[in-house]
Amino acid sequence: CGYDVGWVSDWLANELMWNIDMSDEEYDRFYDRVLSVLYGEGGRYIKDYITAQDMFYENQPCVTCWCWGFYISPSLPTVWWKKYYDKMFEITETARLYADSVKQQRRLDNLSVECIYKGSVSNYFAEYNAHNDERVAELSSRFSLIDERMREYGVDMTKFLAADLYGTSLSYDPDLEITMWYGYTTSEPYVICWWPDAPEREMPERVAAALAQRAQSEAGEE
Repeated sequence: CGYDVGWVSDWLANELMWNIDMSDEEYDRFYDRVLSVLYGEGGRYIKDYITAQDMFYENQPCVTCWCWGFYISPSLPTVWWKKYYDKMFEITETARLYADSVKQQRRLDNLSVECIYKGSVSNYFAEYNAHNDERVAELSSRFSLIDERMREYGVDMTKFLAADLYGTSLSYDPDLEITMWYGYTTSEPYVICWWPDAPEREMPERVAAALAQRAQSEAGEE
């Protein structure tokens, strides 16, 4: 998709269909060219990003979906994102500094948003359960960048809602903790039982107050 690196794989697949005898050297040169066109000088960092993800996918017999709501097996990407989020975040943040055009900057910003969302939601409850307040604050600070960066392009992420996705209610809020607790408290029981990092502590008071106010507001709109 446009928020990930799908364009890269599309270009590579299309070139291979037209040039089935392409050598490894030709493929590598074309790969670097695609990355340069899409991401400018930041492309060399995105190559590391793609390579890191490929290491995960190539070593799994089956991958269902990255979605954190289906965090039921080590073969799911969320397990990987818990371990490698900081590395991926560093790569995308560095790549953003090397865009050569507005379009390249937009693509790098989109990719950074994808990285931040996956990494933050994959890590939050584990860190919250461990009383790691500094880490939760760090995750929350990064998560707020999603709203900041998308609004620069006229995109209000709070308007993108998925009322139900395989039993998980999804809703974006610039506040990571509100996003996570809303998803947890509104999901179907059969989904919640799949979460090994389901909360083991009470919901933060400020989050409980915010969700209560939100529920009243939504009830009033009905």
